[in-house]
Amino acid sequence: MKTLPPAFIAQSVRKLCLTVSVKPSTAAQILSACPNVDGLALWVDFWTEDTGPPFPLAPLISSLPLRSLSVPVQFFQDVANDPMVQQNICSRLETLDLVFWEADTDTQPPLPLHILPRLYRLGIVVHENLPQQYLLSLTSQCVALRVASVLADDHVDTIRTEDFRIVFQPYPDVITLDWEALVRGNHSSWTDAEAIVDARRMEIARAGGTLSFLPLSLPFLIEASREQIPIGAGSGSPNMRLIRAIVGFRQ
Repeated sequence: MKTLPPAFIAQSVRKLCLTVSVKPSTAAQILSACPNVDGLALWVDFWTEDTGPPFPLAPLISSLPLRSLSVPVQFFQDVANDPMVQQNICSRLETLDLVFWEADTDTQPPLPLHILPRLYRLGIVVHENLPQQYLLSLTSQCVALRVASVLADDHVDTIRTEDFRIVFQPYPDVITLDWEALVRGNHSSWTDAEAIVDARRMEIARAGGTLSFLPLSLPFLIEASREQIPIGAGSGSPNMRLIRAIVGFRQ
């Protein structure tokens, strides 16, 4: 970057991926030089010291016009309540990837995803198992959510899910290439996840209903299917067939 004019960098750089090999101080310098970034993967380890991040994290991103963001869970926790982040980023963020390290999967931290009204793609990167109820607590907050992609290591259990938008996929061989494919609009893990969810939507429609045809809460519908509780016209109604379609989804 030192060989390029600062004005060129500021104007031209729109997508940026900073991995764990980048030092926090270097990441801060790069971000300050790229004010027009709208797609950011920030996987820098800001917590290498016992004292925590060497500087406040929210100012790193609060002025960026972000629509896509990929960060560790701890980073999102640190910045989510910042007024400038909420004002400038939360109102327009459409894609969010959250990387769960081992400590995060143990604690299952509460995350305020309800502050992201335009979020329609939620990515969850895990290296250990996460309970289904925790995953549901995340997706249920996202009013505009279309797909939740869970990228998991081979030893992570692929669990049955009660939310048809949750798709489990293997962790990519090279995560940086997968992220680059996403921001370039090429085939990526997101492409596969969205295709799976679209197929599930079609299966729901063939079952005799639409997504807006669900007047009751999902937990009740799940229990209704298990207990064969008649809904509407009875167990053979479109509602019941729709419930069975949702409950029957497996990875």
